[in-house]
Amino acid sequence: MVSAFEVGCSRFALALPKLPPVALRATMFSRSLDEESRAMSMAWIRRCVLSEQYRFTRHAGERMRRRQLSRAEVAEVLTGGGIIETTTDEHGFTCWLISGQRFNGDDVHVAAKRVGNVLQVNTVYFPDEQFWESDARTRR
Repeated sequence: MVSAFEVGCSRFALALPKLPPVALRATMFSRSLDEESRAMSMAWIRRCVLSEQYRFTRHAGERMRRRQLSRAEVAEVLTGGGIIETTTDEHGFTCWLISGQRFNGDDVHVAAKRVGNVLQVNTVYFPDEQFWESDARTRR
């Protein structure tokens, strides 16, 4: 889902001539902070994986077995993929939806969150075309 500020500073920015320039600058600044935050989050995720400071929930392990995904493939998505959504759960933990590809080119989504200094993988799945665009990064 695209948020209002993302629409405001993407290709539709020129369609908003009544928007005061100060508000438009704040909108663009908000987006750049979001991109910087994602980059910092991905760096932290990569460090966790490379230093083996990550764990799988029982649910994630079951989904990986069902979908025949190895830990190495999930680690590859976590280190080589990109964050497509960020949220906070009911306990205040930062949660990410990370999109990447496995060795054969299949798109894979990994839902993970930060619990203290550990990355917890909650679930792993192949994005369904019913809910995701062909880029596997944009919700329908």
